[in-house]
Amino acid sequence: MSQALIIGCGDLGSSIAIGLVQIGIKVIGVRLSNKPAPSGVQLIQADVTDIHSLNAIKKLTPNIVIYCVAATSQTDENYQAHYVQGLKNVLQNINNAQLQHVFFVSSTRVYGQAGGDLLDENNTAIPSDFGGERLLEAEKVLHAYSFSSTVLR
Repeated sequence: MSQALIIGCGDLGSSIAIGLVQIGIKVIGVRLSNKPAPSGVQLIQADVTDIHSLNAIKKLTPNIVIYCVAATSQTDENYQAHYVQGLKNVLQNINNAQLQHVFFVSSTRVYGQAGGDLLDENNTAIPSDFGGERLLEAEKVLHAYSFSSTVLR
């Protein structure tokens, strides 16, 4: 059975988890709070900013990792901790023996867009604030690894 590990099993992560469970994928969600997980989802309570709290994911062998955390405040330090260092912490703790793909939920904020221009993957990412800068930095962290990955903006 395929196994998906969702890092950041809040609103978005829980919605993804429900869909994956419905198609027969074993889902393990990681979240900071102890709020109950959706039906059929195993929950691990951990903090991506604390590498030691992620020890429980070392024994897992997911086929897919979905990283969709949310920063807890709008500061450069918080974005650095959750998106850049948090992603590094997870990737350092993951058992990638069965890992096929990592999805990273980013944002169009990396483009620094101020107006309503149409954006696509051909636009150059030029962040205009710390949030966009940290998200782009996290994307680069992901691309430095050898496994297959997708950034969702």
